Order: sequence, then structure tokens, then C-alpha cells
Amino acid sequence: MQLWNDSRPLRTLPDIAEQRPPSYWRDLAYLDGPGAGLARLTWLRDHFPDTWDGDTLYGGAGEFLYFHLTGQWRQDAGNALQIGCYDVRSESLTSEPLSLVGATIEQIAPMRRSHETHPLGAASARLLGCRPGIPVAGPYMDHEAGFLAAAAAVGTDVLQCSLGTAWVGNFLHRRLPPPPGGLNLVLPAPVGQGRLIVRVLPAGNSTLDWAVSTFAGDRRRAERILAERLLPPAHLVGLPWLTWPNPFGGIGGGGGVLGIDTHTTREDMLRASVAGLCFAFRHVFEPVIAAGRVETVLLTGGASRSASVRTLLAALLSPLRVCYSPSDELAGAGGSVWAFQEKAARCPRRMVRPAAGLIGKAGEAYARFRSTCTALAAGLGDAAGLPLAYYRGSSRK
Repeated sequence: MQLWNDSRPLRTLPDIAEQRPPSYWRDLAYLDGPGAGLARLTWLRDHFPDTWDGDTLYGGAGEFLYFHLTGQWRQDAGNALQIGCYDVRSESLTSEPLSLVGATIEQIAPMRRSHETHPLGAASARLLGCRPGIPVAGPYMDHEAGFLAAAAAVGTDVLQCSLGTAWVGNFLHRRLPPPPGGLNLVLPAPVGQGRLIVRVLPAGNSTLDWAVSTFAGDRRRAERILAERLLPPAHLVGLPWLTWPNPFGGIGGGGGVLGIDTHTTREDMLRASVAGLCFAFRHVFEPVIAAGRVETVLLTGGASRSASVRTLLAALLSPLRVCYSPSDELAGAGGSVWAFQEKAARCPRRMVRPAAGLIGKAGEAYARFRSTCTALAAGLGDAAGLPLAYYRGSSRK
């Protein structure tokens, strides 16, 4: 078992990708390359060869816990996708990618079928103080469970957003391929028809936390600054991609603030950074909104606790109904009990109502942000990288 963010094995990933043409990986999972789990399997095989036999199973915490509760091995599609052995079109595991690294499909857990359950085993029942045989559901990917909690609360036409380390939006899409405009993880729909799209923004709370600590010192002061005036001066444009490579070369990040002059203050820099993050979110989900696929946006995760972030996102997404969950820590946990009772899965929510004047001003500021990014993307060409690539004339499929 190895954490998803263990980067030690990743240097082998390009070699694995080259064993098949790029079209193979796109057809497999609608991604530009293989799942990082294939590199981790290679790393484990090379570093622990004595365990690489027919009795070794490569798993994660979800599979491990489910096995000890029920005696059955199961994994969710999101886990299989990051391993690199999930075929999006057939919604099933496939052995060919595993064979590229010398692994077999017997070395991973079978995939969970819909909301199947298995009885709690006797030993685990004694440990938990429960009766044996009661049904156990799972394992669920966190974004899958979060979507279920939102769907139980407001319906399946929802864009459920997790504003964490990376900002992610989850929504149902009726057909393949997924709409362009973001990095998409395509999973079986946990409810309703179509596929669940987990769309990842190439920015998130790493940017927000840096801006707060650098320009305000702490969250309380940052909220006071943003409450005084939410949007930056018109000439300031924040680029929120701090954790991506610098498109101009070097090893630095791809973030920045354009339009700084001798009158720019730390408070202005904070506003530009926060606004840029919200503007980038609006752009990545623009194809989903324009297509009329969602009626409600539900915000959860760390940044949803910021009244300023909630208000600006609600203004940018108007006229969609925007809500947030006051107990966002339990949003994902609630969805994991969908199999037993839909009502119990509902996460609480409250409406966000931005002032009418802010909606127009936010739209104007967003248009300036988008035109700036479009000009940068056109000038940089292929060097623009993923964050700016979607501002060129044609989006990648």
C-alpha cells in the first residue's frame, strides 16, 4: 500500500507512457498519459522483489479496510483510474496496462459494482461492538461520496465543488467524451445516468493559503480586507497557478500578478490573488455551465468556509443557485451511506446571495482576466502549459 502523493516512483512514468502511443492512453481513460499507480507498481517490484508473487495484492486504505470488515476485496473506479487499469468506455478493469509493468489483474482488488454491500464479519463485529452480518458499503472515492451527499440534498443536476488543496468540481455528464475545458477523471455515475466527471482545476488552496499568509498574515485579517473591497483594481490580474511550471522557463511556478504599479498595496495583491483563483474556476467550468448541465452549485471544502470566496464565486456563477455546506467536513462521509438511506446522505446547505451590483462588476473583471490569459496563451504557444492551454482557440479533447 502506497499513498497517492508519494512522488518517488514517478520518474518511471514517462518510460511507461512511451510503451503505447498517446492515443492509447486517451482512449483508455481520456487522459494524456498512464495512471501513476503503474509507476508505483514498478517501484514496488524493483525495491521489494521478494514480495512480487501471486500472493501480493496492490491496494489502498479503502480496499484494506473493506477486506477486514467483510472478507471481500473491493475498490472504487477512482482508485482503479489512478492505478491505470480502468477502461472508461467499458467501465471495467483491464489487464493490458498492468502487463506493461509486469503485473496481473489478480494483483488488484475487483471493482465495486454500483452500491453493493457485503455482511460484516464476526471478528470485526466484535471489535466494533456491532452484530455480525449487518451490511457494509464501499469503498467510495471522496469525490464520489461528496457528489452523492450533494445529489441527496439538491438533486442530480448539481455541480458539487470541493475547494481543497486542488479545487475540484463533480457533475454528471450524459455521454462520452466529456466536455472540454479541464482535467477530467471519468467515473461511473453513482446515481442517475451517464458518467460522473471529476474535473480538477490546476490551482487551489495552495494559492489561497500563500496569498493569505503573504499579504494578510492570517485568515481573519484577510477576510476583513476582502470584506472592505472584494475585487482588485481593474488593472490588476492575478494568475493563480503557483504549483505549475513557469511557462517562461526555469523551475519556478506559473503564478503571478500582472499590472502592478507604484500604488499597488499588499491588500490589492491579496484581492488579485483570490479573484484570479475564482476567475480560473469560472473558466474551467464554463463549458458545463453554458451547456445547461447544472442548476445548483454546492460548495464544500476548506475555501468554502471563506465568506468572501463564496460570495465571489456566487457572483461569477450567477444566475445559478449557489449553496455551501456549513458542515463541509461531513459532506463526503454523508454520501457514503447513500446505499442505506438517501435521506441520511444529505449534506446541510445554505444559500449564497451576492449583491446585484457585485454580479456585474465581477463579470467585467472576469472578462479582463480571460482576455489577459488568452493573450498570454497565444503568445506562449505550446509553452503555455496546461493552465493556460485552455485559453487558446481550441481546447484539448
